[in-house]
Amino acid sequence: METVKKYEIEITLQAKLHYLEILEYFYEYSTYESATRKTEEMLDMARSLETLPERGQIEAALEHLKREHRYLVYQSTSRSTIKIIYFVDKRTGVVYETDFFQTEKDERQLKGRN
Repeated sequence: METVKKYEIEITLQAKLHYLEILEYFYEYSTYESATRKTEEMLDMARSLETLPERGQIEAALEHLKREHRYLVYQSTSRSTIKIIYFVDKRTGVVYETDFFQTEKDERQLKGRN
């Protein structure tokens, strides 16, 4: 039986701040129940990277950083998505989540945030 490699998840300070901004938005513009559900789903998606972190798409806007940043997309509403941006350090077995980026924002902002 083959065992699945588990990676450690590390959310950077900057990513935590962006995550909190999104939570603030959820709780301001959604019902409490909806905001809580979205918060849990988004965090579950971020945690799911401990297995198969390579499944995310490569983030072309961050190629200049030379770390092969990837992302998963969380659909927060029918018209709104959030990119969970990360890179994998295969040497240490750590997935560094670097951003929670609301895709309604100008994509050019992404370069300065990571």
